[in-house]
Amino acid sequence: MKLCIVGAGDTGSFLANRLARENYEVLVIDKDPLKLENLALKYNILTHKCDVNEELCLEQFKDFETFLVLTDDDNLNLTVSLYIREILKKEKVITKTFKPFVDKIFKEVGIRSVNVLEETVKTLNGLLNNPYALSVWDLGNLFVFKIRISFDSVFLNKKLKEFSEQRERIPFAVILIKRRGKFLIPKGETEIKLNDIVYIAVEKDYLKDLLREFNIPYEKPKTVFVIGYSQFVEYWFKDLNESGLKVKFFHPNGGICERISSLYGNIEVYQTLPTDEETLLSEGIDRADYVWCLDEEDEANMVHAVFVKNLNAKRVGILLKHPQYESLVDLLGINAYVLPKKGVAARIYGYLKGDRVLRVIELEGDIDLYELPYEGEEKEVRNLRLKDCDFLVAIERDGNLIIPRGGTVVKKGDLIWCLKKI
Repeated sequence: MKLCIVGAGDTGSFLANRLARENYEVLVIDKDPLKLENLALKYNILTHKCDVNEELCLEQFKDFETFLVLTDDDNLNLTVSLYIREILKKEKVITKTFKPFVDKIFKEVGIRSVNVLEETVKTLNGLLNNPYALSVWDLGNLFVFKIRISFDSVFLNKKLKEFSEQRERIPFAVILIKRRGKFLIPKGETEIKLNDIVYIAVEKDYLKDLLREFNIPYEKPKTVFVIGYSQFVEYWFKDLNESGLKVKFFHPNGGICERISSLYGNIEVYQTLPTDEETLLSEGIDRADYVWCLDEEDEANMVHAVFVKNLNAKRVGILLKHPQYESLVDLLGINAYVLPKKGVAARIYGYLKGDRVLRVIELEGDIDLYELPYEGEEKEVRNLRLKDCDFLVAIERDGNLIIPRGGTVVKKGDLIWCLKKI
């Protein structure tokens, strides 16, 4: 497929690299040559410097089938998307937005869009409500989360087949293991080691039973500290203001503090430096259930996170905009992070897969979880050989979820969740 990406920013570059590895013919357009420089060196990616505000820029590429409009300017995305659809007569146009009212315009005119703020806040709420997890994916009846294996974990040094009795009572499966930077597709003989990152899929109604069974501490937070300011903070505060949680916000800028105070009456606001040890300790940062560092700059968030960890903060999460920093999260002892462009890219990627694939979730780089209808013969899972499916995670039949075992039968018309290493 020939695919044109307008905008070589974080999201555009991330998707260009991802799609090129899957043999899409990718062209990236941007007016900034520096943004295009690194992409131009990659296999299967073409780049072109031009300004999409000029008519001739897009006219050169009207033979492309699909357009992703991914600049950081909502108004530009709207104008360019409409031009591509109405003037170039292209049906497959996908874009991203920040402002919710712009998202409504896209829906009204029939152009697919993904709202960056909504996707990020959804992730923040998922992590806040499941503080035991490093990451969570809420997929309707199916819930997936990842945890790190510690010295006191029930899983430690056990083979997966040893949990067959628990699986009789609780529908769950270990679907992926990350060990020393490498990913393993688990089997019954796979033994779980200290510091493994384990991905678990469970039927959502059984989540609390699973947590109790495996002594995974679960208690919803009551107190949340937010350090730093970005557009994600204000959007999240709309939820937190009505949540009943005690939320404390810290920022040195008086204007920002005044704005937050005026908009969100249930948020406690403190005008202070994020490294003001005396204030943070007096307000109980060491007793807060979760601390989130949500500044615009990744570097500031990492520094602030390390600082509050040294003040004995229980659990710390950060906002990241650049995936190259993901590997530092573990090294710095940070408990969780949100990467907005990953959530947006996953949604867009799902749209691109077409009608057969219903949803695509990126668990990690090059590892996807996707939902699609099963169209083959009736077979037991142990005899099933599916192309592009390394692990059958779940089956949905007549609205009911099944976490399969070897003898589970898959039937035509079932919806299946598959894990695939790209």
